[in-house]
Amino acid sequence: MKSKYQTKNSDRVSEFHSLPESLCGSQCKPDIIQLTAATDYNVRVQELKELAALAYRDTTAENREFWKNEMGQALREIHQVYDDKLEGMRTELETYYNLKVNSLQTELRSPNVTKFSL
Repeated sequence: MKSKYQTKNSDRVSEFHSLPESLCGSQCKPDIIQLTAATDYNVRVQELKELAALAYRDTTAENREFWKNEMGQALREIHQVYDDKLEGMRTELETYYNLKVNSLQTELRSPNVTKFSL
């Protein structure tokens, strides 16, 4: 995505390149290249100034709020994964115990089982 400075620069370069050859001739080509390079340089300097202003801004409160929200979200996700796994394990154990109980009940009902008395 082009910055507003790059867009302005592109517009100026397009204007120079669209000049009729009779106005400029081959004598203007070095000037156009030099002007384009100078404009590119100015665009980069302006972008660096804007980035520096953003970097040196005091964002302590913003950072705390950001990390607080991020950590809260991460903890909620961890808690959800834990709950999902716990529910899966509970369901699996419930199924296993029901099968064992049914198996034992079936064995006890069969006529071939010797009954023990305690």
